Parts: sequence; structure tokens; C-alpha cells
Amino acid sequence: MDESAEQVRVVGRYAIHGELASGGMGSVSLGRLLGDAGFARTVAIKRLHPHFARDPEFVAMFLDEARLVSRIQHPNVVPTLDVVALDSELLLVMEYVPGEPLSRVMMELSRRKEKMPVNIAAAIGIGLLEGLHAAHEAKSEDGTWLGIVHRDVSPQNVIVGADGVPRVLDFGIAKAAERLQTTEDGSFKGKIGYLPPDVLSGAQADRRADIWGAAVVLWEMLVGWRLFVANDSPAALVKTIIEGVVDAPSLRGAESPPALDAVLERALMKSPDARFATAREMAQALEAAVTPASSRVIAEWLQRILGDRLEKRAAQVERMERSSRSRRPSAGAVRSIAAGSTPPPSFSSRSQPPQAAAAAAEAEAAPAEAEAAPAGAEAGTATAQAATTRDAGRGVRLAGLAVAVAVIALLSVYAVRAIMGRPTPTVAPALAPPTSSPAAIAHAESSASAVTSASVPVTTASATEPPPPSTRPTPSVRSGGGPRVSCVPPYTIGPPPDYIRKPKVECLAR
Repeated sequence: MDESAEQVRVVGRYAIHGELASGGMGSVSLGRLLGDAGFARTVAIKRLHPHFARDPEFVAMFLDEARLVSRIQHPNVVPTLDVVALDSELLLVMEYVPGEPLSRVMMELSRRKEKMPVNIAAAIGIGLLEGLHAAHEAKSEDGTWLGIVHRDVSPQNVIVGADGVPRVLDFGIAKAAERLQTTEDGSFKGKIGYLPPDVLSGAQADRRADIWGAAVVLWEMLVGWRLFVANDSPAALVKTIIEGVVDAPSLRGAESPPALDAVLERALMKSPDARFATAREMAQALEAAVTPASSRVIAEWLQRILGDRLEKRAAQVERMERSSRSRRPSAGAVRSIAAGSTPPPSFSSRSQPPQAAAAAAEAEAAPAEAEAAPAGAEAGTATAQAATTRDAGRGVRLAGLAVAVAVIALLSVYAVRAIMGRPTPTVAPALAPPTSSPAAIAHAESSASAVTSASVPVTTASATEPPPPSTRPTPSVRSGGGPRVSCVPPYTIGPPPDYIRKPKVECLAR
């Protein structure tokens, strides 16, 4: 089936894909269980016909039977996983088993004009009986015997797995259908050819009815055609079963040993009390009559008969699973939440998504990554601006320090020159205002160094001269219209040996 043309229907948490088979009760399709957190599982889904889903009595009884059948656990039984009654749909969800229905195997053998090997037929019959016995002996949670009876044992309800293991399926449906049909008109419908004479006569079906059905299936596998056939009407078929005589398989051309003929003769007795008491008892009789084939032999034989169908089915399942993976909610939703959160300071907000993330998650993470890049750029700009501000402040402080040093040096020069009576040098260059440019900072630093180094020799040289008599200079004054009288010092020293100091009158006026 072309994947693009396949119609997928979703009912509840199940996606229903391509149809595998159809029958009187409904159709069987491939399906996928769509669970939470991306969980999925391949299943087989039997969709019952709509008129069953619309009948409240049938739905109630079907659900009750399905709950009982869920207690059957055996390798030769296809497990029932779930039952869904939703939106006018009635679904029986079973485990998917790669393989083919026994009815399809028998049709292929008929087309090839081949007969099933006796050891393979015996092995399939034993597996069928073991699965039925597990159902017959099933108990509830509290240990109560449930009394489950299949009521519809037929080649359509036996699947031969690709692993070579036969399995029974569709427990519980026949009883509900029988209840609905007999309530309506009192007639029997369905696979009448596999029902025993006592049930067709109105007796209650029990495990011995299933043993009869299994014996009919084994007879048909050995012989290669239907045991009970009536082309006129269902009533004629019922009369044939009740009144007819069953021939041994060897009389119909089967390579059946006498011991195997004897097993089938007992299982197909008209009186239920004359048959095997349990399905396991009949299985043990078959093992004693014929050495059954191993599961490996059955798998290889099935591959030879229906290998093309098995490969086609495997490809169909692979396409379905690949399609469901593409529709499944991915981890991108979780990643998108994480992508919107604030990353730790030690991680870059522009980091790329992990390699193991899905493509959808990477697409969702791309916008967040694009938004994170400008944020990182702005953070880098802010950092650069902060660094520039710090550098500018440092430059201002250095320039201020250079100016202060220069002023102190100049004041020292002025003071020394004034004290020593020397002319004061004129400082021509003006001090530049503080600036934040790196070139101005370097210039200010070099200027400060030059001023400092120039003032050091002056200070050192002034320290070698004799100290002045006074730290305050006294200006010169004129005495009347005569020559200028120096007031430094403002006194005169007499001759020796007394050296008496006399103040200068002109300087006293000062």
C-alpha cells in the first residue's frame, strides 16, 4: 500500500492504518498506540462493524467478555491489550504478531495444489489446543475459575507466526455475537461448520465444543479442504453436521498414520462425553501419535509458502512506524521550554543546540538562538563601554595628578627664586585640560614625568645655598630724594669688637 494514499484514522489514543483482513464481525488493521512522552507501539486493531457498536446490549456484553479474556496469558494466545468503545467505534486492540492467518496458509496450499506436511499440521494443532486449554483454565484475580470458551475456533482465528508459533485470537467475540443473534431471531450465524452437533442442537457450549472445532481445523489441514460443506442453505449444513458421518483423514487422501486417525475420530464424536475431557489431553494424544515439527521448521516452511506476503507486511509496518515517528510529539517541545529559560552565567547564550536533538527541535531552537545573538552583542557592547569608561576615569586621574605635580614644582621654583633674589622664569606652555583620549593620557603622563624630572634638580640645587636671613623678602625704600636704601637687612652692624646692630631709620618707616 502506498504510504501517501493510506488513510489514517485516529480513535482515542490509537491511530488505525492499513487493513490486514476482514470478516463477518469486522476488519483487522494495523495500528499504533500513541502514548505520552513519545511512546508508541504497533498493535493489531479489530474494528467491529458499526451495527455492533450501536447495540448497547452487545457493547456491554462485549466489554465484559473482553475483561475476562485479558486474564489469558499463554504463548499460544494473542494477548488482548485494550477495548475501546468511543465515537460509535468498537475496537478490540491486540498484540501485533507478524505472520499469516491459517486460513490464508491453507488457501495458498490449495492454489499450489500442495498438502500441509503431517508434522507441521500436528504442531499447529498442538499449539491451538494448548492456547485453548490456557483459556479454559483461566481464573480471575481472586482465583475464581472464569469458564471461558472460545466458541469460534476456525482457521480464521489461528495465526501462524513468522517465528513458527501458532496463536489463537478473538476470544470473547463469539459469545457476545451469539447472544445478540439468538436474541434477535433464534438462528445461528457465523462459522457453523466448526460448531459441534450438541451446540447446534441447542446445548450450552463448553470446552468440549472448542475441542470439536480444533479437531475440524486439524482434519482440514491434513486433507486440504472443508470437512462440512453444504451449498444449499445453513439449515442443510446444520443437518449434515448433526446426521453426517466423519471419515478418517487417511480415507480422504491425507498421509495420516492410524494413531492420528484415532485421535481425530475421538475428538469428533457426536457425544461431548465421548470426546477428550480437556484440550491438553488431546494435545498430549497428538504428541504421542506424531512427532510435531519445531517452531524453526514451521518458520522456514511458512517463509517458503508466503515469504513475499511476509516481506510486504514487514515493509508496511516499517512505513507505518516511520510515519508515526514523524507525527509523534518530539523532544523539541521540551527543548523549546529550556531554550527560553535564562542560561547559567558560565554558559554562552549563543551556544549551538546538541547534535543529538531532533531536526524539529533544532528548527524550534533557531529563533531562540537568533534572539540570543543580539543579546550577546549588546552585552559585549556594554562591557566595552564600561571598559572605556574605566580607562577614561583612569586617564582623568593621571592627568589631574600630572597637573598637581606641575603646579607644586612651579610653586617651588617661584619660592626659591624669590628667596634667592633671582629672576623668576616664565612658564610659556599652558596646561592642557583633562581628556579621556588615550593619546592625551599618554601625553599628560609624559608631561608629568618631564615636569617632575625638571623640578628635582632645582630643588636639589637650592638646598646647597646658605639659608636666607628671613623667609619674607623686604622691599627697598628711598630715603627722601637720595639714593635707594636697601632694607635687607633692615639694620647695620657696628665695628668690632662689639658688632652692635643699629636699625635703619628708613626701614623703620616701612
